[in-house]
Amino acid sequence: MFIAQFFNTGILPMLVMADLREQSKFLGKFFSGTDNDYNEHWFHTTGNTIMGAMMINSIMPIVSIMITIGVRQAKILLDRGLKDFFNENKTKK
Repeated sequence: MFIAQFFNTGILPMLVMADLREQSKFLGKFFSGTDNDYNEHWFHTTGNTIMGAMMINSIMPIVSIMITIGVRQAKILLDRGLKDFFNENKTKK
């Protein structure tokens, strides 16, 4: 999973936007993007995309844990009911 995520968020955006016509005629046929160097344009387009993906990936593990806890508590609430939510011995099962 890590390798796929690293490729999709780090390597792929740079390859798609890369302009490799100066380096090789063969590679220039496939990679003829808008960025031929790390300049201001690169930071506004590709750099922002990579940073956005990094910020989302840093928050998602916490969000996933919170959703799991919330779903568990909702299932307990449905099983016990509102009145007996804090009574651990009360259950419909």
